[in-house]
Amino acid sequence: MNAPRPAGKFYAIVFAIAGWAVLTACSTEEGDGDDGTGGTPGTGGAGDTGGNNTTSGASGKGGTAGGGGAAGLGGTAGSGGIAGMSGRAGTGGTIETGGAVGMVGSGGTAGVGGAAGTAVDGGASGTGGTSGTGGMSGAGGISGTGGAGTAGTAGLAGSSGSGSGGFPAVTDFAAPGPFAVMETSGGPSCTIHRPTDDELGGPDDDLEHPVLTWGNGTGTTPAVYAGVLRHWASHGFIVTAANSTNTGDAVEMMDCLEWILEQDTVSGPYMGHVDTSKLGASGHSQGGGGTLMVGRDERITATAPLQPYILGGLGGFQSSSIAQQNAPMFLMSGSNDTIATPTANQQPVFDDTNVPVIWGTLIGGTHTGTAIGNIGGYRGPATAWFRLHLMGDESARALFYGESCGLCSDSSWSVERKGIL
Repeated sequence: MNAPRPAGKFYAIVFAIAGWAVLTACSTEEGDGDDGTGGTPGTGGAGDTGGNNTTSGASGKGGTAGGGGAAGLGGTAGSGGIAGMSGRAGTGGTIETGGAVGMVGSGGTAGVGGAAGTAVDGGASGTGGTSGTGGMSGAGGISGTGGAGTAGTAGLAGSSGSGSGGFPAVTDFAAPGPFAVMETSGGPSCTIHRPTDDELGGPDDDLEHPVLTWGNGTGTTPAVYAGVLRHWASHGFIVTAANSTNTGDAVEMMDCLEWILEQDTVSGPYMGHVDTSKLGASGHSQGGGGTLMVGRDERITATAPLQPYILGGLGGFQSSSIAQQNAPMFLMSGSNDTIATPTANQQPVFDDTNVPVIWGTLIGGTHTGTAIGNIGGYRGPATAWFRLHLMGDESARALFYGESCGLCSDSSWSVERKGIL
């Protein structure tokens, strides 16, 4: 009865061994999960871009590789490790500084003082203009945070002396200018006052002279106004006047102007010395009306009609010209003018013209006294007006422009302005 036990034990051992083999095989096939793949190393954050050589931040550390799944019976494969987080932006870089400081502005060039005036007809020598002071250098721009610094503003150029465009400075517009002058004739029938042949072009023979065309009053000739025509020539203008006693339609005034302009390219004393881009017009009474007619030409730079007579179409004057001007106007009246009375003749011009105008009434000014010859108290302001607009003489600007202009505060004048500040 005891004999079969060994066999049973034998089989038990066999079965145990077989079971162990099966379990081992299953564990090998399913229990061990693959090792998880380590996370990709994080990329270091880019360094902040500074204004100057900012260092990139250090790269972030890669994540630790995930551990393999634990071996188990039929266990699920181990999950891969979570990828390492990217490293934070490096803080080790130097904090960005501002951009480069802006370049310092160059100081302005000092203005050139005008040359001293030469005495003409016994007049006192004009004082040379004072050299303008060079502008201060502009400050360098303040560094922006991370941005480029703003460049400093360039220094302002110093103001030039009162003689601009190469013309000598003057201190008294009513006094004779620095040029020696002559009277000559030319064109269809024109009297011309201008600097002498030796004076045309200035000492360096490089000046271009502005041109003025003049209109006579009814029944008069250029000889009646020789004083002021000669005066303007002494300041460097070429002044042409039609030999006509009726200039209201401005035909002869324009003919003389055209002839002078043509001479700039004709062999002779004028060649290369006529500033064809700086043209002015003036005239008295009927010639003042002619001045308004000339003012319609788009080439005209400035006008100065003296006591213009505008009633009845005298001499062919057209009232429509008043609103057809092309240049700023200095309109002159006389408080004691009983011929071209200000209310009837100059007021409509001031009211209806289409250009900036300063209207000055000379206290006590008369029609056939003050406004002929060298035109008395009108001479200085009229000369300043043309020097400003045709020669660029900025020393004359304050006489007409600005809140408290020089003429505005002169008790000898009553002034109204329109379009002029």
